[in-house]
Amino acid sequence: MTEGWLQWAWWPLFIWILWGAQWRWLFRNSNLNRLLACAVVQFLIWQIRTDILGLNLHLLGATVMTLMFGWRLAVIGGILAIALDLLRRHVPVAAAITDAWLTVVLPVTVSYLLARGVERCLPRNFFIYIYASAFLGGALSMLAVGTATVMLIPSAVPYGDGWFARVVPYVLMMFGEAFVSGALLTLMVVYRPAWVASFDDRRYLADR
Repeated sequence: MTEGWLQWAWWPLFIWILWGAQWRWLFRNSNLNRLLACAVVQFLIWQIRTDILGLNLHLLGATVMTLMFGWRLAVIGGILAIALDLLRRHVPVAAAITDAWLTVVLPVTVSYLLARGVERCLPRNFFIYIYASAFLGGALSMLAVGTATVMLIPSAVPYGDGWFARVVPYVLMMFGEAFVSGALLTLMVVYRPAWVASFDDRRYLADR
């Protein structure tokens, strides 16, 4: 029942995302090339899986995509990665749509909302950006995916007596997601700040 609802709701959301995407920005400079490259890298990251308590889990990369491109383009990049995975594994389209909700739309949305909250409510500080938006964003995005998977598709985690026991593998993956997201964003804002759309030199580095 839940998976059927996710599939029906997907197409209006997909059209809305395409309609409002920043296409003019995307086709300027090398932004399109970066988005396509990041989608391929995200797809490759998804192929590196680890077994935790019987589940084959992978990192998401959603926080990095969100801070680099914004909400809509991060979702589009994730959809491209889903399409590559669909071609490789030949999974049903319905399963790919459910996967897109849980591993793309949800973590991108969590990362985006956290980054906006950090920008509006916390001081303009480089380290706050890195630790809150990047490190914490990566951790919370993974936790959100685990929680949603356990609640919406309990058959995906066929063990454990309680909610916490079933979400433990995702809790363990939070640390890896946080580290990778924070490390990559740190390198980019130091050496290639123009690649990160959410990072404003005037906001975080002025008078420093």
